[in-house]
Amino acid sequence: MLRRLLALLAGTALLPACANHVRYSSDAFETSVREVVHADTVVEPRERVLQKPELELDLLADETAVVRKLRTRVRSDEYTPYKSGYELWEVPVGAVCVPVLTVLRVVDLVGLGLVPDRSLDDLAGFTFAALNPLLNLESETRLRRKEVSRETEELDRSVERDLRPLPGARLALAIDPRSPVRFSSDARGRVHSDLLALVPEGLPGRPRAVRVAVEGDGKRDPHVIEIPLSHALAARLAQAIEVRRRARAPGAAPEAVGRSLAELDALGFSASALALETELRARTDASPAWLSRLDAALHP
Repeated sequence: MLRRLLALLAGTALLPACANHVRYSSDAFETSVREVVHADTVVEPRERVLQKPELELDLLADETAVVRKLRTRVRSDEYTPYKSGYELWEVPVGAVCVPVLTVLRVVDLVGLGLVPDRSLDDLAGFTFAALNPLLNLESETRLRRKEVSRETEELDRSVERDLRPLPGARLALAIDPRSPVRFSSDARGRVHSDLLALVPEGLPGRPRAVRVAVEGDGKRDPHVIEIPLSHALAARLAQAIEVRRRARAPGAAPEAVGRSLAELDALGFSASALALETELRARTDASPAWLSRLDAALHP
């Protein structure tokens, strides 16, 4: 007899414990999915024909997107996970509930339905779950949820066009196509440059236009435009190129350099004049005496 009892207990211990199913629940939520189906880069110069000695550009992303409004329904199984420690008190409680349930059944039978059936059914479910050592009682505090199914339906679909600034776009600006200068647009999609900074030494011929080449980024293809210079600006730029050449010439006197920097300022290329001054001051052959004479020429 003892052997049979031990075998029964061992077999029971090997049975898998069960989570107590509480209920199925359903949730629904709506989302919007935006899919870009076409994208272009738009380059908008502040001047269609350049009149000023500086270039200002606005880079925009022109996107066409399909926007889908979706409703998703999720069905979940809510259950109480099994923990063996809870059986230490659940089984005794279930044993106490057995006679209580029996008495209530008799009272209900004699009293012709005096006790509500729903109450008896709830107590019976509680009792048998408590008596089962491989099943915990339902507990809202330990409730867990497991997704059973998910269904998504489309409620609406629309096409939108969005024109917005394009930050971080990489591009090259060039007056001489052989010597492009690299830039990136700022957080507002803007690019700014002094025109003289785009001109390399030894430019063949007279400057005529600025070539803007925006790189592609996977969504957008490369985009190239040319912005012409007005005749007056082209003449000023050619003059500024010659002035810069004289200032960079080896052995140039600091007084001559000072006059060249002032001339660049007068022509409207102030940013390039400052950059050139910094470049000349940083030259290894610029002696303290030379720098002092340059300061005197710039600040008489």
